[in-house]
Amino acid sequence: LYELVTGWQPFTGNFATLLGSIVSDPPTPPRKHCPDLDPALERICLKALEKEPAQRYSSASSFADVLDAWLR
Repeated sequence: LYELVTGWQPFTGNFATLLGSIVSDPPTPPRKHCPDLDPALERICLKALEKEPAQRYSSASSFADVLDAWLR
């Protein structure tokens, strides 16, 4: 979703840097790449990238439900 809405990957670098970033660094807020992005969609996107599993969507279905609600 992040790359779809921004055109950028949330983490970049060589393999070692990339893995380190995925584990420990927050992603750049999507609106930094796309200032006109709806803040609600940014929140959805960032929640999907949370480091702690308990902070992410509990399932693909719940993620889809939130995106569907946003689209409406």
